[in-house]
Parts: sequence; C-alpha cells; structure tokens
Amino acid sequence: MKALTDAMVALLPPGLKVYRGTVPAGPEFPYVLVSANIPDTLERSQARRRLLSGARLRCTVVGLSLDAVLAIAPQVLDALDGARIDPPGWVTGSVQNIPNDQWVTEDTDVKLPLTNTHPMFAVLDFLVTGSSSPPP
Repeated sequence: MKALTDAMVALLPPGLKVYRGTVPAGPEFPYVLVSANIPDTLERSQARRRLLSGARLRCTVVGLSLDAVLAIAPQVLDALDGARIDPPGWVTGSVQNIPNDQWVTEDTDVKLPLTNTHPMFAVLDFLVTGSSSPPP
C-alpha cells in the first residue's frame, strides 16, 4: 500500500507543500493534505485469490482564499489524473480522478488567528487499480 501512495504523491508538482495524514498546528499555506485507504479487493479468482485491488488517494487542497484553492487544485488534477505509476511490487493501470461533486468550501472549524478568517478547501479523489506482482 505504501508503495502505491508514495508513487502517487511523488507525482505532485514540486514546490507544493504536502502533508501526509495530519496537518501540524501551524501549517504553511497553501498545502495539500494527502490521505489514503487500505486497498479494496476488486476482483478474485475462482480459488478466491485476490487478482485486482483498488487504492484511493484523497488530496485536500487548502488555501487562504478561494483563488488560492482554484490555483492549486488544477495542478494536482493535471499531475495525477491519467498518470502512470510503477510502484515496486505492483502492476497498475493509470491513476483516475473520481468525481465527487464537492465544492470549494470554507472550513468553519478552523479560524486563522491573525486575520480572524477561515481557510478554504477542496477535496479531490483518485483511484489506481492494480495487482501485486509475484516475486521473481
């Protein structure tokens, strides 16, 4: 699993601040928060051996304004959607963006101390399917 997510995160544009899993108390804006699931089994053989898995990567783009999020989100989409990855131990297809109909939203749970405003965020979801390659 780590190989899959590492390969996808490595595609993100250099210079973007990326946090994995959690965000520190004083984050550097704008940033992308990356989280992942444990791969789902998508297909099994008649003997019930796992043939195909699907790993999801969620990129939450966070900025101080709507414009900041709208500037970063297309960079993340362009870097990941349709990209090919070659993680060790896996044979994969291309990364696919999963439309989620989520709008750029104000994060009212967070208040920025200096400006007394709330950051904005957008959630982008991606899926890569593949199988573990057998050892040589």
